[in-house]
Amino acid sequence: MAEPGARQPLHASASTKAILAFLPRTNGRAPGPGEARPFHAAHADLPKALLEELRRIRRQGFALDREEHMRGVHCAAAPVLDRRGYPAAAITVTGPVDRLPEASLEAVGRKVREAAAKVSRKLQDGL
Repeated sequence: MAEPGARQPLHASASTKAILAFLPRTNGRAPGPGEARPFHAAHADLPKALLEELRRIRRQGFALDREEHMRGVHCAAAPVLDRRGYPAAAITVTGPVDRLPEASLEAVGRKVREAAAKVSRKLQDGL
């Protein structure tokens, strides 16, 4: 169970990946040596794989977490962008894999992206 205010690894959480992917290019880099540790074998080539994933997230507008941060939990997240296009927050849907199955993640990601775009427009218009 995630606790409010708990830290999340940049490379294994939908919300942090969504924010990282939309940082200005000078900041949107893969973690350097010693900054990130793989959680399982899929992350063996973390820096290159993470950069590729961040590019994909930026293109599609949302990030997914397929049990990367917590076993048995799926997440979809999209960034809320301020007037400069800078990520100010992320909207995230999280659930256990039996209630948020793999087959529904892409559709949930698109819905989260739509919600984040609405919030972004309000933020950019000064609420």
